[in-house]
Amino acid sequence: MKRTTEMWERARRGCLWLLERQRADGSWSGLSDPKVDAFYKGSWVLTVTGHLAASQRLLGLVSRRFQRPDGDFAPRGHPWHTNVHHLYPNAYLIIGAMVAGRYDVAVPAATFVLGQQDPRHG
Repeated sequence: MKRTTEMWERARRGCLWLLERQRADGSWSGLSDPKVDAFYKGSWVLTVTGHLAASQRLLGLVSRRFQRPDGDFAPRGHPWHTNVHHLYPNAYLIIGAMVAGRYDVAVPAATFVLGQQDPRHG
C-alpha cells in the first residue's frame, strides 16, 4: 500500500509541474520550437490524475498543431520517433485521447496506425 501511495504522490507532483508550465492554448512554456515529442504522454497522465481541462487543452493543441489529415502526428524531433519507433508517440496519443473522450483525435490516429500494418506479417 505504501508504494501505491508513493506512486500517486509522485504522479500528483509531476502533474502539478506540468500544470505550472501549461499555457492557455495547451502548449508548454519554454519551448521555442515545439514538436509532438513534448506532448504525446501528457493527455493520458493529466486525465487519469483528474486534470481534465488541462488534458483537453493539450489535446486541442495536438489536434490543431500536430495532427495531419491522415491522422499521423508531426513534426517530430527525436530521430527514434521518425526512423525507428514511429508509432510509439501515436499509441500514447491514442490512449490519452480515448481516456479523455477525444475520439476526434483518437479515431483518425488509430486509423493511421492500422494502415501501417503489413498485410503479410502483421
